[in-house]
Amino acid sequence: MSKQTKGFFSAAVLSLVLGMASCGGGGGSDGGGTTTVVPTSAIPITPANAVGVASATLSVSDILSDFDAESILGTASAPSSSAAAPNVRLELADILSDQLKRLQALVPQTSNEVTAAVVVPPTTEDCLVSGTLTVSGDIADLTFSVLTPGDVLTGFFSSCDDGDGVVISGTLSMTVQAFSGDLFVPPYSVTVTFSLTNFALTESGETGTINGDGTLSESTPDDVFFTTTFSGTSLSFTDTTGGAGTVSGFTVTGTDDFNTLEYTVDSSGTLASVDLGGSVQYVTTTTFEGIADNFPSTGVMVVTGDNSTETITVVDSVNLTIEIDENGDGIVDQTIPTTWDAL
Repeated sequence: MSKQTKGFFSAAVLSLVLGMASCGGGGGSDGGGTTTVVPTSAIPITPANAVGVASATLSVSDILSDFDAESILGTASAPSSSAAAPNVRLELADILSDQLKRLQALVPQTSNEVTAAVVVPPTTEDCLVSGTLTVSGDIADLTFSVLTPGDVLTGFFSSCDDGDGVVISGTLSMTVQAFSGDLFVPPYSVTVTFSLTNFALTESGETGTINGDGTLSESTPDDVFFTTTFSGTSLSFTDTTGGAGTVSGFTVTGTDDFNTLEYTVDSSGTLASVDLGGSVQYVTTTTFEGIADNFPSTGVMVVTGDNSTETITVVDSVNLTIEIDENGDGIVDQTIPTTWDAL
């Protein structure tokens, strides 16, 4: 098992769960184990909640305030052929890609024969500290030297602890939709659908759980420049503090250059959460761009609530402005200067 790979995976998904659940301020216990009803009506955006809304939408769209390994958009390992320092990438999408490679490598390779369909029985390995990871598959090529549309890889984590501070339980399943090349010897292009089922991550006594599905597409001509698109109908999340929410109709597209360390991100979707008290729609209107582990230095996002909007404009890698239109008449009612660190 690759400790580095699973560590990135756990940090990314935990950030998605707990980061979205905590953004927007407030939030309280749901009474422990009770079902939390997430409000879905569009909320009004006002000067009072504008910073919280900005923090929430930037977080869920992978422009989180800490561009590091604890962010949804965070530090990912450099490609195998590169000696470059770690760069900023689409963390969750990148991690799903890493898990595809990981699950492929763990599938038993017992034959050189290519068959119409091969069901790979579950294979269980111990995690580094405690717990297990069980991998199974339904594949066309038992050697798994190639990916084939329809190939299915599933990983079941049972209290899996690799000593990185996070314990994982739940199921990650991936189905190959399209593939060309070689995942380990670029160029390659791959599209997979994925599902997360009761995927629970526990860190420092707090557990976040995520359910949902989506599609990941990634391509690279040289293992240096990557283009990734991560989209889905719905991802829902809960945590043990009572935080809960859903991100729906979402798309995140990014590029990453491991030579120049430059990255770009565009995103859109709808976020509904308990902490926001309802939902907002968000869309990138000017691509977010940045270098290495710095915050984006350019980019614009428009967030729409109930007959109100806010426009989040990146001034530089330190500062942003939030322009609020409370009644939807196209006139800015108030401008709030803020910083990435403040979000």
